[in-house]
Amino acid sequence: MATQPMDATATQPTKNPQSDRGASWLKDFRRYNPRPFVNSKEDPTTAQMWIANMETTFESMRCPDEHKVACAVYVLQKDAEVWWADNKQNINLGEGITTWETFKEAFLKYYYPKETRIKKQQEFNHLTQGECTVDQYDQEFMRLTRFTPSLADTKEKQTEKFVLGLNPKARRMLEALNPKTYEEALRTAKALEEPLEEKNPDPTVVIGKKRPVEVGPKEFQPPL
Repeated sequence: MATQPMDATATQPTKNPQSDRGASWLKDFRRYNPRPFVNSKEDPTTAQMWIANMETTFESMRCPDEHKVACAVYVLQKDAEVWWADNKQNINLGEGITTWETFKEAFLKYYYPKETRIKKQQEFNHLTQGECTVDQYDQEFMRLTRFTPSLADTKEKQTEKFVLGLNPKARRMLEALNPKTYEEALRTAKALEEPLEEKNPDPTVVIGKKRPVEVGPKEFQPPL
């Protein structure tokens, strides 16, 4: 009896379309030169900054939620990679893909503990311009905002907090002008700022010589 030729396609392994799509998203992710994360218990704020960097990258590449965790763990290094290997089963107790929000919650709980978050919230609550320029105040304000999103989660809250922290003269002016956006408040505060040379005059200091004593006109003394 003649043997029927075997269909060549039947011997080929079936490709997983989901796996192919995951590999494609990971390849795209690598093109953005993502920031790696190493265990950073000494400076917990870097964990929050890394999460922010990941979310910026995901937004730029329009990464679907189901591929975000696979991309993020790709750049975990050293102790952070060990942390994920030891905890990924506990993080996702159910079946299916670990969501980004689930991963983020577990990651920040470990690398950005509650006591550090409270400390950053207190720093943000007490932040004022002080001796800083408006630009310097703006930079510190935006840095702390990353760690306390709930305290400035709307444009109104952000603008109000920025204005309240300005020095008294600028604050009164901006409260009267009532800027509607953070950008408008920042632009107005910079326009009102005194030039550095006027704000902090630098008098010439002569070393090694005594300052001459100014002597006024002698008071007339009537003769005795």
